[in-house]
Parts: sequence; structure tokens; C-alpha cells
Amino acid sequence: MNTKKGTDSDSRSKPRSNVLLIGIGILALIILTLTTISGMALALSTQDTVVKGITIEGESVSGLTHDELKDFVQKKADEYIAKSALNISYQEKNWCIKPDEIKLSIDVNKATEEAYAPGHTDSLLQNLTENLQSTFYGKNITFNVSYDPNLLDKHLKQIADDVYREPVNASCYFGNNGNIIHSKSVLGQKLNTEELTAFIEEKLNPLNVPSVITIEPVITKPYVTDDDVKNINNVLSTYTTRFYEGDSARSQNIRIASNSISGQIVKPNQVFSFNDTVGHRTSANGFQTASVIIDGKVEQDWGGGVCQVSSTLYNAVLLAGLTPTERSNHSLPSSYVPLGQDATVADGLLDFKFKNPLPHSVYILTSCYSGTLNIFVLGCQEDLQGKSYKLSSKVNNNTATVYRVVYKNGEEIDREYLHADSYDPPHSTT
Repeated sequence: MNTKKGTDSDSRSKPRSNVLLIGIGILALIILTLTTISGMALALSTQDTVVKGITIEGESVSGLTHDELKDFVQKKADEYIAKSALNISYQEKNWCIKPDEIKLSIDVNKATEEAYAPGHTDSLLQNLTENLQSTFYGKNITFNVSYDPNLLDKHLKQIADDVYREPVNASCYFGNNGNIIHSKSVLGQKLNTEELTAFIEEKLNPLNVPSVITIEPVITKPYVTDDDVKNINNVLSTYTTRFYEGDSARSQNIRIASNSISGQIVKPNQVFSFNDTVGHRTSANGFQTASVIIDGKVEQDWGGGVCQVSSTLYNAVLLAGLTPTERSNHSLPSSYVPLGQDATVADGLLDFKFKNPLPHSVYILTSCYSGTLNIFVLGCQEDLQGKSYKLSSKVNNNTATVYRVVYKNGEEIDREYLHADSYDPPHSTT
């Protein structure tokens, strides 16, 4: 009996389930039909206007005809362009880059067609779908901005030139009484145009340009700072040689080389290179041809006379307690310094170098006039610790053996062997 009762119960529930399913299906069909009809009605109602939910740069354009839409986009674009001038400021300086100066523009046609396209295809079903999607989810059109990056770069480079300031080294010079005067250094500055360009491009693309762009140039320190020269208080050494001013080419070469090394600082443990400082002896650098010694012979070549400057500097360096690290003698004796106290140089071949072993920087000053070349080595007097230097040489058959003699409190405390140089006669005026 239990089995029969169960069968009767199942048979009664099946008709009820079928009815429920049929009802749900009919309801879904009604909803679908209503939605379709509503969508079709919506599509038909907006077939000549922008569908619902469309915005341009966040502002609704729904219901506008194509002509009205284009007028709206043009007006909106003009407003955006008008407020997109680049106003750049630094301290008291201001620059304005106008939109037309970089050919800044908005593609009005593209924005118009993107806003009008949804719901305006050849397919009724697609129009229906796009209408519904736009109505429920919306769609925002952003402007497509273009400009000439070359024109922008040109304007920013001009601003960079206006902002640029060359750093100025601290320096030393002699006052009217022969005292040493320090001139202060000046910080330089330059604009990082790459960073500024990247920032502006980031703001131009969405036309979100700040009313004022404040720039901060990069500060550049000079090579010679006030600290580098603050301890320079005395002349450590000086050396003088003389030349014949009647030889105008040689005199000019001497002046150019002398001016090149004047004002040079040599910091502690730094090595000074004569060739690197003076540069190539070429006509482009102002040098002329004059007498030089090549392979034991006196010939004409560019920069003749420059060796007198390097030799004069060599002697001043020795008397200041500095350390020569590269030096060569001529093959023939030179008339402007004693035998064994010359330092020849050749562009790209032979150099004169010295190192500063002192705790503070040394500073080179020169004067060259009326056939007299003076080279001064300035530094901190305390670095010499009361020492002074003289040069001594012994000459035997055109061979000179040179010593640097060290004195303290008037007494000799050391005699440093420097070198022994051999020369070929006769004497030369090179």
C-alpha cells in the first residue's frame, strides 16, 4: 500500500511543476518582448540623434543631431585649445607658448563620429544592442590631441637658453699691493628639457595643462669652489725667463701657452698635464710656426717657443715643493734656463706633468710682457712647514746633474737627486 500512495503523490506534483515552468517561460518571453519592443522604439527614436549615455569629455551630448553635435564638439574643442597655453615661470621670468605656436589641435571630426556612431549602423539588431549598452553603461569620448613636437622642443630649448647660467670658478689674483685676492665662485644652472618635455606631453594629451608650470633648473657647481682657494695665502714660488720679442711668432706662442696655464688650480694629489691644459698647437688655436728642436736639429714647426713656458713652469714647480711625474730634456741646450732645468713638450708626444703632494690646492698665475715670462705658484704657506727650495746642478761635458736642495730655518736639511741629462752642442735659443 505504501508504494501505491507514493506513486499517487508523484503523479499529482508533476502537473503543478509543468504549470510553473510554463508560467516562468511565458513571463520571460513577455519581458524579452517588452525589452525588445522598448529597445526598438528607443533605436527608432534616436535614429537621427546621439543615443542616450554618450558624453564628450564628461558632458552629455545625448539627443543632439549630427550637425548640432559637430557644432558642440567644435565649440568645446575651441574652449579646450584656448585654455591650453603653456605658461612657464622661473623666479621673475615668464614665458608663454601659445597653442598655435606648437600647432596644437583637436580632431573635431573624429570626436564627432565616435560620439554619433553608436546606434547608427545598417543593422537594426546592432543598433538595438548599442542603444541598450549606451543607456545602461554609458560611453565617454575623449579628445584626440595633436601638436608639433619639433616646435615644442624649439620653444623649450629657447627657455633653457634663457635659464642657463655658466658656473664661474673661484679664482685668485694679485691686488695692487701684491697681496692675494680671492674672487668667489658662482653656481651655474641648467634646465632639464627632457623632464620638462615629458611633463608637458603628459598634460597636453588629456589637455589638462596647469595654469602655470613652475620650473626648477638643475644647479651645477663650478670646478673650483670657494673652499678650494680659501687656504691659498702666499706665493710658494716664482720663476722668470726672458725671450726676444722681435720674433713675433715665437712670442705669440709663448703668450698663448702662458695664458692657458694661468688661473689653473691643482688640487691635492691631482696631476697637472701641460699638454692637456695648453691644447693642440695648431693655427686654429692661434699658434704659429717658429723654431723648435726636432731630432737634434732646429726646425720650424707649429708652437715653437711653447717649451719655454713648460720649462719655466718646471722650475717654478720644483721650487714650490711639488712633484714632477713626467719630464724630458731637449736634445740641445736651451738658452732661457740653466742646463738640466728644461722640460720639453711635443704635441701628442712629450708632456710635462706634475703632482700636488701638499694638503691644500696650489694655483698657477702667469704674466707675460716686454719679453719677460713670470710663473707664480700660489698655495698655503703652512703646507711647506717652514721649508724652502733651491736648485743645484753640476755640469760636466754637456751633462748636467740636477738636485733640489731643501732648507729649513736657513739650513740645508735634504738634497734630492732629480736627474742627469746629456745634451748635444751647440747652444740653441729654442
